[in-house]
This record gives sequence, structure tokens and C-alpha cells, in this order.
Amino acid sequence: MRLSRGKKKTAKPGKDGELERSRAIAPTLEAVYPNARLVRVQLDFICESLPHHAQQAFLLHPPAKAHFAYPCPFGDCTGIYNLQESIARMLTAAVTNDAGSLTCTGLRARQGVPGQPCEQVMNYTVAVQYAQPVTSTRRVAGAVASR
Repeated sequence: MRLSRGKKKTAKPGKDGELERSRAIAPTLEAVYPNARLVRVQLDFICESLPHHAQQAFLLHPPAKAHFAYPCPFGDCTGIYNLQESIARMLTAAVTNDAGSLTCTGLRARQGVPGQPCEQVMNYTVAVQYAQPVTSTRRVAGAVASR
């Protein structure tokens, strides 16, 4: 029986390839923000037309990549919602909750015309759980409690 050779991976073009490359080189959450134990990112897409885009949620644990950029839900759109800076500020300042809104700046086909501004609005919420600081609860041998 002949084994097949491993095929060389080819880089994806467009936003998917860009996201894949930047996620691959991103450090882990525990390396950059050692106090963060869980980061929950929820994306809600505000759409006036049907069908609506589904809500997306991401849970990142310490071994996950600290990469917070998400593609526009339209498959033909070139846009990426970049939450990297806002979440990094949040994690650096040990903030537990944040929310905001972004508008897609990518281009896509609209009404049969390619290259039109996407302008898809996305609301996001971020919740972070941090490690509790360790407090010393040891007693010194022979110590007497005063009343």
C-alpha cells in the first residue's frame, strides 16, 4: 500500500486568509494576559432584510489565541470586524464587561452591483472572568487570637 505525501498548504486569498495568518501568529491569551481565565465575545448582526444573520458567540480560554477579529457574515464581503484594540484595552485594565457597535467597512455586491459598501452593523458584548488574587490564610504556629 502506498502512502500519500503530505500536500503543501496553500494560502487562502482574501479576508479568510488574512484572518488565518493573523490568528496563527497571535500569542496565546495566557501569554499576553495571564490573569484572564475566560473571555466571552458575543456578536449580534443588525439586519433590516431577511434572513437575519445568526448571533455568534466565542469562548476563549487561556490556551486560545489572543486574536479578536471576526469576518463579516456576508460570504462575498471583504470586511473584518476588528475588536483587537478594544478587547486588549479591556484586558489590560482588568475590565469585566464591555459593549459596542461597529459598522462593516468592507465591499460586497448589492442589488447586482459589485463593489458596494457593506455597512452591516454589528453589536458586540465582551465579558471577562479573571483569576482571583491568592490571599494568604495560613496561621502562625502558637499565635493566640485576641478578642
